[in-house]
Amino acid sequence: MVAEGYPGAIVKGREISGLENIDESTFIFHAGTALNNGKVVTNGGRVIAVTSLAENMELAISKSM
Repeated sequence: MVAEGYPGAIVKGREISGLENIDESTFIFHAGTALNNGKVVTNGGRVIAVTSLAENMELAISKSM
């Protein structure tokens, strides 16, 4: 996931929602994020990567979306 405006002038401070919905087989790798009042927000261009494990690639991709 990238911040709004990437690769040009990015918008910082946008809340990233949905992170609370992941399960034990999904991993979130933070890059351009920050905490603001307890919320994860954008703070750079390349923001997060989502990786999921599943029985096959199609299920893993679906879980990561």
